[in-house]
Amino acid sequence: MTREKTTGPRRSSSESLRPAQILRDTNLRIAAAVLAWLVGTLWGLLTMRPLWIVVALAAMALGVGAFHGAEYRRRVILFILPLVLAVGAGAYFVESAISGGDQASAIPPLGTVINAQTGQPAVNVQRSTPQIAQIEFGNIFRACDRTAEHPCRYDADQGPIEAKPGDLLEFGIRLHNGNDVSVPYAHLTVESWGGEGTIIEHDSSGAVTERRESLVAKLDIEYKTGVSHDGIEETVEIDVPESSGYTDLNYVPGSTVLMDLQHHLVAKLPDGIMDSGLALADIGSPSSCYFCDIRYTRLVFFRTKVNDGAL
Repeated sequence: MTREKTTGPRRSSSESLRPAQILRDTNLRIAAAVLAWLVGTLWGLLTMRPLWIVVALAAMALGVGAFHGAEYRRRVILFILPLVLAVGAGAYFVESAISGGDQASAIPPLGTVINAQTGQPAVNVQRSTPQIAQIEFGNIFRACDRTAEHPCRYDADQGPIEAKPGDLLEFGIRLHNGNDVSVPYAHLTVESWGGEGTIIEHDSSGAVTERRESLVAKLDIEYKTGVSHDGIEETVEIDVPESSGYTDLNYVPGSTVLMDLQHHLVAKLPDGIMDSGLALADIGSPSSCYFCDIRYTRLVFFRTKVNDGAL
């Protein structure tokens, strides 16, 4: 028995697909692209430098939706990945240029109020607000010894730190406002006292006792909102066992800076935090930016040297 041969052109695999299957595959690609875009956007809201991540994920999503079939892998390797990297790098440099990057700037004059959101000098500063806005307190003031052999860390439950005369200490202040309204104005001051070293005391019976008087740095943040009218006070103790007498902290001029959580420079701040103090405006996220409190958390750093009165 012989079989009859069919004539006519052979259908390709794509032509043999039914319209419903083609529509279903297209919808899956569109859904994958939208999902990637949403993931990138949510990730961007939770990070400090999100622009290049969002753009890179969006470009990848468009690439997945635009290319499919046998040529997919080759096209991704040759075209999509280089494009994503190029667009992501370009977006990163554009954002750095817009925000000013980490380039050093001139130290503002004493008394200049700095906007904590932008890092620029503030204008038309409102000194208080009846709205609910509050700077988080509790272990927001810490210190570390930059001269120590071990890496500088800011432990959550930091006790007294130990230093030697001449050591370089760095102090950090964490400013986080978890509300949707920014704190319009805050005045920050740090003062030091104590540091008398070993004190010998005689009681009425003639007994002799010795005690050490640690050096203390005290942070005072004054601000007025619908939540707080008293501000915040916190202290850090520094023990200087090798001191032969009175010790103090000498501020290092030009060392006060404002940074974000990723330690990118937002602005250089005026000197004076250990004298007349310094002022910041708009601490927290803008009212138009929801769930942005982590993004607009700010860190104030400044440095001092341990001075031994006997030197």
